Amino acid sequence: MNKHKCPNCGAPSVTVWQKLWLGALKKMKCKDCGTFITVPWFRSLLVLGFGTITPWVGGALALSLVPKPAGAVTFIASFSFGFILCTLLFLWFYNWYVPLVVKHA
Repeated sequence: MNKHKCPNCGAPSVTVWQKLWLGALKKMKCKDCGTFITVPWFRSLLVLGFGTITPWVGGALALSLVPKPAGAVTFIASFSFGFILCTLLFLWFYNWYVPLVVKHA
């Protein structure tokens, strides 16, 4: 799996899952240089705020594409597909858009 580079030393030290678990108040230590790494709070919270709505909108859009005389299983499967797809797209966008920064004191 690809690793993100440390903003201080440039060594690949943060996995995608580690970055997704970082928050505005959480930090982690670079394995190479020992610098504390985090994500910027404004970008992180902006994207997370957007991300709380995105899966539900995706589920509703997928649900609207289903022909109306359909069974309950079709509606549930359609909504679930849209919800999961938009959640994965949101996680990819968060990983791409929110940078890693050095945490000072």
